[in-house]
Amino acid sequence: MTPTPEPLHRLDVKLDALITLVAKSLYSDELTCIRELLANAMDALSKREHHATQPHPADGLRCEIWFDDHDRTLVVRDNGVGLTEVEMRDFLTSIGRSGTRQMREQLADPVLTRKLIGNFGIGILSAFIVGSKIQVHSRAVGSNIDDGRLFLCTANGEYEIKPSPREHIGTTVRVSVQKNEHVKLLREELGARTRAYAMLLPYPVEGQRGLPVYNIRSDQVPWRSHADARTFLMQHLRLPEPLLFFQIHREDLQLGGLIWVPADSSFVNTNGGADLYVKGMLVRQGAVGILPDKAVFLAAAIECHSLEPTASREDVKRDFAFDRFRAEVEQQVLAGLCGLATRPGELQQILLTHGRELKGLLMSETGLRPLTVAGRQTCLFDELARHIPFRRPQDTSPVITLADYEENVRRLVAAPKGGDGAARPAALAPEEVDRIYYTSTNSSTSIQIQSVLVQRGIQVLVLDEKRPDGQPSIDFLLVKRYAERARKELKAAEERADLFPRLEGDMYRRIEELFDRIAGPSAKESTIFPPGVRAFRFQASIF
Repeated sequence: MTPTPEPLHRLDVKLDALITLVAKSLYSDELTCIRELLANAMDALSKREHHATQPHPADGLRCEIWFDDHDRTLVVRDNGVGLTEVEMRDFLTSIGRSGTRQMREQLADPVLTRKLIGNFGIGILSAFIVGSKIQVHSRAVGSNIDDGRLFLCTANGEYEIKPSPREHIGTTVRVSVQKNEHVKLLREELGARTRAYAMLLPYPVEGQRGLPVYNIRSDQVPWRSHADARTFLMQHLRLPEPLLFFQIHREDLQLGGLIWVPADSSFVNTNGGADLYVKGMLVRQGAVGILPDKAVFLAAAIECHSLEPTASREDVKRDFAFDRFRAEVEQQVLAGLCGLATRPGELQQILLTHGRELKGLLMSETGLRPLTVAGRQTCLFDELARHIPFRRPQDTSPVITLADYEENVRRLVAAPKGGDGAARPAALAPEEVDRIYYTSTNSSTSIQIQSVLVQRGIQVLVLDEKRPDGQPSIDFLLVKRYAERARKELKAAEERADLFPRLEGDMYRRIEELFDRIAGPSAKESTIFPPGVRAFRFQASIF
């Protein structure tokens, strides 16, 4: 006898609890619904623009968003393609079913495919974070006034669709807000949030009755056109004038953006964050891990259409496409910074404001990463380190770069004669070309040694080997690495006692006697200087 199969049972799902759980667990920001509703409106407008059989509205394709204080309602209205009753049932009543994704899969038009934002069919859930009820009033392209439909849905999952005449083609979404804290939040932040999300979107996003306009035209975006980058930063991003800015761009990755160095010395971008846009929509302000490691003094706004947002659209998937994107961003950012080698004024301003941070980048693994700049292989360290100014003891021209240091040494070695044919004092031997001298400001002999070296035409860098906390100073480490990579010897000037002249015979004794009369007999026991140097020390000070 064949056993009777056990009947199948259905899971008891509390739909109202599930909707709330999904909405609040998926999205970390209570006002995410602003972005999601704008994304739906942009897709509807894109579809209508590419709808070949229907004319576009006379006043242009656009979206409006405002908060109705009287009804405590968030309103988003567009004159896009609209929804039929069938589409409402298919896409508004099914979590995870996306009309945009379905259309993208069926489209042969790559232009429209690239513009469509939606993908997961869950964006409408975000409205339930702040709302207790959603109304979608829509009329589809090609339909009559009486074909308008009204979709009503509550947070417990109950919905209805009923006829509702609508004069114009398009869709109006109304989210009823119950909690006072959400009403306050929308009143205070709707404008700023909308402007952030919408700034690069392709269609006008406006407040009620057209004011204000939250986004800018495509021809005002520097990496999309020839628009002025400074104007974009200062007028549209509303930032103070930066110390430096440059663009990045790569067509095959659909990548463009703007990198800048803020003039605020307190600015630190610890996580390599950048404002990241996908298809014109802001995914995240300060999206982490976008800029090169240790480039903490940089800020950026970057757009890349080849990246895929996560389900919450609060980040992008960290997949192979992201790895390619980030590698390209790093290469172009580092190459852009290499340009400072030919712009000493801008480099000096950055060093004054973010000096430690820039030097930290040069000393990091990122600073040594291979780059191709103007067709040659290099790295950021090799391009910039030789142009970093360091202190020197001379009163005239108190700083010197490593490039100028090397040029000075080469000049002394190559031309030991002065312009009048007389020998230079202590012209350098050829082996001095491969040395970089430094002295420590903590040395008790530094002043005297510096005087000797100045007379001989030898440049000396003033470097503290240690910071007050006992750790190596970044300037010392940077010069040390430069010397190693340039195959030079970094040598403490104090070690070169052989550079100092010895005073013999009567002159030595006369100076010793004069020194003893002024400094006292105990000075004879000094072990600070090598033999003969104490006398020269005194001679240098009195002549």
